[in-house]
Amino acid sequence: MGGMSVSTKGSQQYLNDVYASQNDGYTWYEIPKAIKKNAFQEEIPLPQFTRRWSAASSVLRIYDYNTTNQIMERIYLIGGYYVKIGAKRNYNIFLNDIYYSDVSIAKANATLNGMHWYSINATDVCVERSINLDKCIFSPRYGHSLITFGGDFKRTNIDYIRSKINPGAQVSSYLIVIGGRTQVSFVSDVWISKDGGYTWKQQARNSIFGGRAYHTSSSYLKKIFVFGGRAGSSTQMFNDVYRSEDVGKTFEKMTEAAPWEGRYRHMGLAYPLSKKMDTGILAIFGG
Repeated sequence: MGGMSVSTKGSQQYLNDVYASQNDGYTWYEIPKAIKKNAFQEEIPLPQFTRRWSAASSVLRIYDYNTTNQIMERIYLIGGYYVKIGAKRNYNIFLNDIYYSDVSIAKANATLNGMHWYSINATDVCVERSINLDKCIFSPRYGHSLITFGGDFKRTNIDYIRSKINPGAQVSSYLIVIGGRTQVSFVSDVWISKDGGYTWKQQARNSIFGGRAYHTSSSYLKKIFVFGGRAGSSTQMFNDVYRSEDVGKTFEKMTEAAPWEGRYRHMGLAYPLSKKMDTGILAIFGG
């Protein structure tokens, strides 16, 4: 989803396209922009997230409230960055907007007809609640990480949010934003949403792992991991690993220097090795 491409002449182009694969990555197709027909049967494009790069994305599982069966997945896209071309100068635009799209599992090819993206205006929610923005929503940023934490339908401490495309569907996971690069600096804050991205709470302001961006985060066994990334100059790259066991409120350093080289813009994941979710592995790719 999205990103930035560079032409043979060196010009940059920010993207808002979405590609998908249904055969383990062997072939890919571009998901078309969703449309609807008005009263005159004219095709009207539905909202789409704006062009950007270095956004963060993750997936929430959505369940049927009565049967607890998983029926769809909600894809989130949060924040990012782009350059706005002006008449006399260019402007660096940092984002903290929130988009999501619900995709049906029962209809595996539903995305072939286009994805409808919904926008959550968390800033307006802060204003309505008369809460200062710096205490209510994370600052505009890019190079941050986004993870879902939870997913067990029986977690009674998670607020359930109804899906717009299925009245009986409800979400049951946290969204957690970690670190990134703002207009001012590299940051080490942690923000959590328990209601699908509508309201946010700061879990930590200055985490022990220090300001960084282009890192990766993963979670399993009720633990959150942060590893790699960079801060300041492009030569200040990390190969350290941090762990939180209290949903991002505090972290402890697991290793100062892992055997892999310091890196940023890499990918990482946590993979359980048993159905009981009592053991697992962390893995990183590229960078």
